[in-house]
Amino acid sequence: MPSEARLDGRYQLDERIAAGGYGEVWRATDLILGRKVAVKLLLAQHVQQAETLARFRAEAQRAGALTQANIARVYDYVEPNPPQPPFLVMELIDGPSLAQVLADGPLPPAQVMDIIAGAAAGRVFAEVDALARARGCRPETFSGLAGVGDLVATVVASGAAGPAAETEAVDSVPLLATAAREARIESPALDGLAALVEGRIEPDQWAATVTDPPRRPRSRPIRAA
Repeated sequence: MPSEARLDGRYQLDERIAAGGYGEVWRATDLILGRKVAVKLLLAQHVQQAETLARFRAEAQRAGALTQANIARVYDYVEPNPPQPPFLVMELIDGPSLAQVLADGPLPPAQVMDIIAGAAAGRVFAEVDALARARGCRPETFSGLAGVGDLVATVVASGAAGPAAETEAVDSVPLLATAAREARIESPALDGLAALVEGRIEPDQWAATVTDPPRRPRSRPIRAA
């Protein structure tokens, strides 16, 4: 799609910043609100594939239901008339990518753990939200429990633990991880966090559960956003 394209008469595509298997992410401008946004659009060759379109729509719905500091906010989702593709409008997180940061050389250990901690908090939040939906609860009822993820991630990043971490994390995270498994939800972040606070793995092993690609489900579990 040319960089001068304007989607739905409102979103001006400025620069492509990422591409994946079935979509592209563009830096764009919301011409009505006058702000920079990120636009993820479905590639043209997938627009007519009903299964792919349904998956893209579900991604937008799940992401739009989440509100957490480490997850980009969703502003809009549009399925315009052809030839324009369906697209998702998100908060633009400006700055260098992790690959660009690492190109300058290894990062200090404390900074590495800060990055991993942020990723963990976002993934734990999404998995707890999926658990809430699987149980037919309002997402906001359970999503507050994902604060445990922020708490433990902060403890690991700072290297300091206190009574709140010992009580809240050890008591809550393993219970949430067990509930997710029973609900057949793929939850590597919760599983790794539970193993960490119970002392079954070391911090570097926990970091791998956050940075490794998601596991391929054996059956058809409910996936977190």
